[in-house]
Amino acid sequence: MSAIVVCAACQTKLKVPENTTAKALRCPKCKGAVPLAAPKKPSSPPEAAKPKPKPPSPPPEEEFEVNEAVEEKEEEFEVNEAADHDEDDESEADEETEAAKDSALAKLGFLDVEDVFEEGGVPDDAREAIEKSFIKKEKALWAGRPDPKIIESSAWIGLVVGPIALLVALGACGGGSAFALLSSAEMMVKLIVGGFAAAAFLMFGGVGAVAIIFRKSLGGNAAACYVLTNKRAYIYDGSHHVRAFSPEQLVEMKSQEASGFPGAGDLIFAYDLMGDAGVQVDKETAQRAHGPGAQPSTPVGFLAIQKLKLVRQMINEILVQPVLDTMDDKGRKKKKKKDKEKRPFG
Repeated sequence: MSAIVVCAACQTKLKVPENTTAKALRCPKCKGAVPLAAPKKPSSPPEAAKPKPKPPSPPPEEEFEVNEAVEEKEEEFEVNEAADHDEDDESEADEETEAAKDSALAKLGFLDVEDVFEEGGVPDDAREAIEKSFIKKEKALWAGRPDPKIIESSAWIGLVVGPIALLVALGACGGGSAFALLSSAEMMVKLIVGGFAAAAFLMFGGVGAVAIIFRKSLGGNAAACYVLTNKRAYIYDGSHHVRAFSPEQLVEMKSQEASGFPGAGDLIFAYDLMGDAGVQVDKETAQRAHGPGAQPSTPVGFLAIQKLKLVRQMINEILVQPVLDTMDDKGRKKKKKKDKEKRPFG
């Protein structure tokens, strides 16, 4: 169909020939140029929406079965490995249990004791005094007391010295009294002799009485209490005084068996010049205080105890041996360092 254009100058309508390629027409009336609009191209249909890419097809059934089999195998391997690990832990726990049963602490009957102080016969006042000295993470493992029979066995000294002193006192008193009554000496002499007799009676009589009354104390301190922890060894002297010994102080402890009591005796940690509550000294200090040849006189430790070897083994296992192992490790490290420094080349 032909298109119609209008001349802008004279308003004449012009018919545009079909299939014309001209850009303008000449108006036959006013001879003016009438521009022609560019022909509109037919709009192309909208492009069809691009189809979305399809998701990759799942692997073939055979490949899926292979993957599943691999996963099952990995799970089975992990389960087997965990089972082996548990078996190792159980075996190690069993070994530790067996070692604990063979320890000296177990042989002494203190391995699974709920109240160590009660089992060892430690009174409440001693327990309170000892626990006040505990440090962080310290707990009691063993407790004990001196054996009264061992202490009493040394009481014969009092039974011998006491009666002898009393006899001397009675003899002095009787002799002085007889001299004062029957002698023809002067009164002043009689008074002097009577005074010496009275002094001898008081002195020897007092010694005899003390020896007989306190004869058990001559064999040891029956009121003492002994406690071993995972940190130190404690001695309670019966008068709220507590002494603690570190593992380093126990390395050179000594054993002394009691005569007449097989397996019993003293486990000596140190020696004192002033008794259980005195100052710990060595031989050099004792010699400076009391002259050449002087020895520290009073032993301090777990004294008059039964099962002496087991108690010493227990202290070695719990306190002493770990210290010795640490010292050995430090010595080996120092030796290794010295050997390395001696090498001319790295």
